[in-house]
Amino acid sequence: MAVRIPQCLSTSLSRETGWDVLDYELREQKAQMLGNLGGQVERALAALRAFDAAVHGTDGEDGVVQCWMMPRTSSGPS
Repeated sequence: MAVRIPQCLSTSLSRETGWDVLDYELREQKAQMLGNLGGQVERALAALRAFDAAVHGTDGEDGVVQCWMMPRTSSGPS
């Protein structure tokens, strides 16, 4: 009696082609680069927070962005 692998499983057991390996390597490199860039962004934000704290002092509002808005009038600034 001969046993045959079902068609739905035979594709997953086939040997990887060169393109599959290259695609895997490229995805791995992209993931690593995104992780590295994320770390750089976190360090840059920490440096900006430290700079703001040193220049403006801390007032208990950690991580809050303050924005002062002035109303615009049609006649210009008064």
